Amino acid sequence: MNEINGSSNYYNTTLSGHGEGNIYSNVINGTVPVGGANLAVYGSGLRYGTNGRGMPYNNSTSASKFLGNVVDYAPLTNQIQVCDNITAANSPYTLIANATINGATCFNINAANATLDCNGYSINGSNITSTYGIYSNQFNTTIRNCNISTFYIGVYLDGANNSSIDNSNISSTFTSGLGIYTLGAKYNRITNTFSSAPAGKGIQISTGSDYATIINTTGNSGTNGGMWIYYSSFHNISNSQGTSTSSYGFRLEGSSNNTVTGVNGTSSTTSNAIGFYLALNSSNNTITNCIGTSVDGNGLRLTTGSIQNTFTNCVATSSSQPGILMGRQLGTSGNDTNYNLFTNLTASSGSSNGVILQSGSNNTFTNSTITSTTGVAFVISLSSTNNTIINSTLSAPINTSLLVDATSGNNLFYWNNFTNTSGLYVNDTNGSNFYNTTLAGQPAGNIWFNVMNGSVSITGTVLSPFSGLYYGATGSGYPYNNSTSQSKFSCNAASCGDYAPLIHPTPNITLSATSWSVQVGTSTTVNCTVDNSQTPIYLYRNNAQVNSSVAGGTISETQTLSIGTYNYTCNSTSSQNYSAAAEQSSNLIVTAVPAPPLPQPGANNGGGSVYSPPAAQPPTEPPAVEPQPPAQNVTLPMEPQSEQQTLESSTLAVKDAGAALEQALKDGKDVSNAAWIYSAAKDALANGNYAEAEKLAREAAQLASEAKDKGASSAAGTSEEIKKPSTSITPAQEGAFVGLGAIFAIGGLVAIVAAGIYFFLLKPQK
Repeated sequence: MNEINGSSNYYNTTLSGHGEGNIYSNVINGTVPVGGANLAVYGSGLRYGTNGRGMPYNNSTSASKFLGNVVDYAPLTNQIQVCDNITAANSPYTLIANATINGATCFNINAANATLDCNGYSINGSNITSTYGIYSNQFNTTIRNCNISTFYIGVYLDGANNSSIDNSNISSTFTSGLGIYTLGAKYNRITNTFSSAPAGKGIQISTGSDYATIINTTGNSGTNGGMWIYYSSFHNISNSQGTSTSSYGFRLEGSSNNTVTGVNGTSSTTSNAIGFYLALNSSNNTITNCIGTSVDGNGLRLTTGSIQNTFTNCVATSSSQPGILMGRQLGTSGNDTNYNLFTNLTASSGSSNGVILQSGSNNTFTNSTITSTTGVAFVISLSSTNNTIINSTLSAPINTSLLVDATSGNNLFYWNNFTNTSGLYVNDTNGSNFYNTTLAGQPAGNIWFNVMNGSVSITGTVLSPFSGLYYGATGSGYPYNNSTSQSKFSCNAASCGDYAPLIHPTPNITLSATSWSVQVGTSTTVNCTVDNSQTPIYLYRNNAQVNSSVAGGTISETQTLSIGTYNYTCNSTSSQNYSAAAEQSSNLIVTAVPAPPLPQPGANNGGGSVYSPPAAQPPTEPPAVEPQPPAQNVTLPMEPQSEQQTLESSTLAVKDAGAALEQALKDGKDVSNAAWIYSAAKDALANGNYAEAEKLAREAAQLASEAKDKGASSAAGTSEEIKKPSTSITPAQEGAFVGLGAIFAIGGLVAIVAAGIYFFLLKPQK
C-alpha cells in the first residue's frame, strides 16, 4: 500500500460492534504476527486482529508493505493465541503465544485440510479426564511444532485419515493417559516426535488405524507401554523406539504385515517387563535391525499365534530372564509361535536361559549367537517340533548348551558351534532329534569343542563349506555320541549322535633358518611358522624360550652365536577349536673360521726370507683324505649351496676322489691332471664351500678314472700340458697351476708339488 493522500482514507470499519480490516499476505503467512481471539464476520475461520507485534498494521509494523500515514486497526488473521475450534477448511493456523485451558480440549479441528502450526509454543491443560490438547476427526489434519502437556490425551486422531504429526513434544501425566492416540485413522504419519505418558502409553496406534508411517519417533511410558500397535496393520515403522520403565517398550498386538526397521524396545526395571513384544496373532511382520532389551523381563517375546514373522539382524538381551521367550501365552488357546525365521540373531541372558522355545514348531534360527552367562543357551520344550537350528553358536560356559525335553522331537541341528562349557553340549531327553543332515549328498554335522581341540579324535578328508574345516568320518570319537563324546553329549537313544562332525586338521609347524651350519661371526635367523592364527606358538633355544605368539603366524630369533651346537625347538599349545601342532626341532651348528693357508714354496714369508717346503718322505701308504687349508693366493669361485649339498655329501665326494687317485697310481696311470683338481676340492671343503668341493671332487675322480699310462706321457720336465679345472681361475691360480710340472724322483718315489700341498705318488716300475 502506498498512501499518497495521507490520513483521509480508512482501512478498517466497525461490524457487529467490533473492528474488521483487511487481509494481508504477510499476516496470513505468519511473517507479521497478529493475533485474534474472536472470529471475524468475514468468515473462513479468520479472526480480527487485536494484539501482536504487528498491531496496528502500519508503515512501521507491516514489514515495509505500507507507505504513508495509514493504519489498519483490525487486520484479519489466522494466527491464534487462545484455545479454540478450527472450523475453516483448507486453512493454516499459527499459534503466536502459549495457549492454556482448564478442564476442556484446547483445539478442536472441525474442518478438513486444516494445519495447526504451534510455532514452538505450548498448549497446556489441567490434567482432567476426557480432555485433549488437540482433537481431530477431519481428513488431512496437520499438526506441527507443538509442545503439548497435562491433558488426558495429548493428540487424539479419531478417524482423521491422512493426518500428520511432526516435530512435536507431547506428554500426558494423567493416570492411564496417552501421549498420542489414533483410532480408526488410516494412512497417518508421525515423524520426529517424542510422546510420553508416565502413567499410561506413550503412543497407541489402535484398532483400524492401518497403514501408519512412524519415523524418528519415541514413545515413552513409566508404568505402561512405550509404543503399542494394537489390532492395526500394514504399518511402516523405522528408526524409532518404545521405552518403558516397568512395562513393555515396543509391542505389536494383533498386528500383522508390518515393516519394522531399526526399532528399539526397552524396559528398564520391573519384573516380567518386555523389551520387544509380539503378542496374540501378530503375523507376517518383517522386522530388521531391531533391539529388545529388558532388565528383568524378556528382551524379545512372541506369544500365541505370532507366526511367519521374519527377524533379521536383531538383538534380544535380558539381565535376569530369557533373552527370547517364544510360546503360547498362559491361559490362551490357538496357534502356537510357528514358522518364524530368525537370521543373524543375537540372544543373551545374564542369569537365565538365552532362548526358550515352547509350543513352537517349524521355526528356523540361522547364523545366530545364543548365549547365557549362567543358564542354558537354548531350551526347546513343550512339544516343540520340526524346528531347525543352523550355523549358530551356542554358548553356556557353566551350563548346558542345548536342552531338549522329552516332548520335543524331530528337530534338526547342523553347522552349529557348541563352545566350551563345564556342562553338557547337548542334553536331549527325547532322542528323536537329528544332529546332522545331508546336503548335496554329503552328511553335515556340527562343531564340538572337544573335537576341535583334539580331545576327541575324529578325522576326515571331505572339505566343508567352512574354510579349513572338514567333515569327520573316522576315528575313535566317530560317530560323536553318548559313548564317544567324553560325557558331553547325552541323548535318549542309542542311534542318536552326529555322524558328520566338523573337524579342523591339526595345525602344522615349520622350523627354518637362513642356514643351519654357519661360521662363527655370522648372523643367523631362525623362523617358526604355524599355519593357523588361533594357535599359540613358542620358540626355544637350548630349552630357553626366545619368542612366542598367541596368534600364530611366524616368530623369529636373529643371533650371532659363538662356536657350538644350538638346539632350536618350536611347539604350540591347544586353543579354542584347535589342537596343538606337532613339535619341530633342529640343530644350528656354528663352526670356527678355517686357519689361514700355508705359504707357497718360494713365496716371501713376510720376514725377508723365502719359504721352502720340507723334504718329501715316501709314505708307506697314501695319506688319509682330510680337509686341507686352501692354497695361498688361490680363490676359487663359490657357487650357491642347496640343502642337499651338505658337509657330509661333499666330504664323501672328496674321499671318493682320493680313493680314485690312489687306485690310478697303483695302476701306473698319469694322474697329474686329477691331482691338481683334487687339491682344489680339498681347499673348497676346508673353506666350507661344500657345493664347489663336491663338484671338483667328482671332476678329479673322473679324470683319475680316465688317466693314461705313465709311459704315454712325455719325459719328465716336458710332460704334456696339465688339464685345468672347469671352473674359471685367477692369474694367481694360473701360476699355481704351472707349479704342477715340478716332479722330483726321491728314493723310488715321485713327488708332485701342486698348489702348496704335497702329494706322494708311487713311481711306476719299469
